[in-house]
Amino acid sequence: MHTKSWLATSAWTTSSWLIGATVFFYAATSSAQTDQQRQTAAEDAAASSACQDSSRNPLNFYWEIGDQNGRRGYGSVGSSPPTQTDVLYIASAGKWLYGAYVAEIRSGSLDSQLDVPFLTMKMGYESMNTSLCTLLDTVNTCFTRLSNNNQNSNDKTVFNAGGSVQQYGSFYYNPGNLQAHAVNVMGLGSKGRNPLADAVNAALFGNPLPSGVTGVSYYVPSLGGGAKIDAADYALFLQKILSGALKMHDLLDADAVCANLASNPNTGLPYCDISSDPSDMNPNKVSAASGSVPMDPGNTLLPSNYLDWQYSIAHWIEPDPNNYAGDGAYSSPGAKGFYPWIDKTKTWYGIIARSDTTGETAAEQSINCGRAIRQAWLTGRYP
Repeated sequence: MHTKSWLATSAWTTSSWLIGATVFFYAATSSAQTDQQRQTAAEDAAASSACQDSSRNPLNFYWEIGDQNGRRGYGSVGSSPPTQTDVLYIASAGKWLYGAYVAEIRSGSLDSQLDVPFLTMKMGYESMNTSLCTLLDTVNTCFTRLSNNNQNSNDKTVFNAGGSVQQYGSFYYNPGNLQAHAVNVMGLGSKGRNPLADAVNAALFGNPLPSGVTGVSYYVPSLGGGAKIDAADYALFLQKILSGALKMHDLLDADAVCANLASNPNTGLPYCDISSDPSDMNPNKVSAASGSVPMDPGNTLLPSNYLDWQYSIAHWIEPDPNNYAGDGAYSSPGAKGFYPWIDKTKTWYGIIARSDTTGETAAEQSINCGRAIRQAWLTGRYP
């Protein structure tokens, strides 16, 4: 049952000064650990330097961890944290919602030409800015406003008539790829922000919405950056993925592409390795534009400090195999600091709920904080 407690976000920015990052080693959850042990460890992590800003002030956030049946642990930190039921601007965390919407409409079977290149950010749409869209826009007019629909022909995936790849697209993290898909493939172009929300909610939560569920809304009809939702309903979304009620369960990690071409000096190869698809090692296919990959808040082992993450169907994968901080979780951090995740085993979900509209490092801060809390919960100890 979905209930709401009284307790209770787009483009990446860069940060090299965030302190307090801690190295964590992934460990499987032990059945001997109680929820109280996990809760205590998570609270210790939430109060640690991993969840502070550069001035060592606590971030303002609500956190929650649970499984497919509901919330198992939660807390709030800071002088004015949001609650579980506060509706927040979630920026890029909305990309996961759109990917799951497409998966439902496609009954879990994505088209390798019509869907996958768009949802893995390889169609050359590199200039969309959600802030250019307005309340009165449709999905299409939001997309066609000014330079939002510009496409880089050198970076888009092109197929031959027989279905083979003629040109591999380059990974570029921009909401324009999802907006183009919504307009040109999914037929959502004529929908304003409210009809768009109705369509997405029907697919993800049901029509009519279950009692107590508000669902997603859009302040502008941008699929990759215009969503608003509260932590309770985003948690329900993640619970439905874990249970298999949403087709996204089987698409976590699907068609993953390398998002960081920083080379390991020991091998000369990109840090992330897509062993299931060797063609992803082709620089023409996986090259990532500067600034399009999340920054590691405290790591110094990677050239330019970029996280060695991968990108799957409208969500990130966090292996970080070379800087020892990654655990293979699936996530979709937003620029305003809303950080939802599912662990590698598809057992646990978690959320850092905040909406920082003033800072330029909110996403990186929440990643750092969320990973600390996740590892504390999984291992039952901190540090």
